[in-house]
Amino acid sequence: MNAAGRIASLRLEPFGGRGVATAMAPELAVLARDSDAVDAVVAHTPRVAGASTRRLEPLGFARRVEVGHEPDGPIRRPELGFGA
Repeated sequence: MNAAGRIASLRLEPFGGRGVATAMAPELAVLARDSDAVDAVVAHTPRVAGASTRRLEPLGFARRVEVGHEPDGPIRRPELGFGA
């Protein structure tokens, strides 16, 4: 199939730091895994490991490649694949 969904989160003040994105990430991964529409989920994270990386790695996201991204410059693109 080779179709990928994308997981994204933003920190919106004053709501940051409350664990909302941490709670949403595994739920979104389950929705994607259970879907017949995608066989992987990708994310865009900063090159330097931070909260985004810490949130995704326990779910099985692996840092695959660095890609150019406007306007942010190079970013990492971790991916969670569901196998064939």
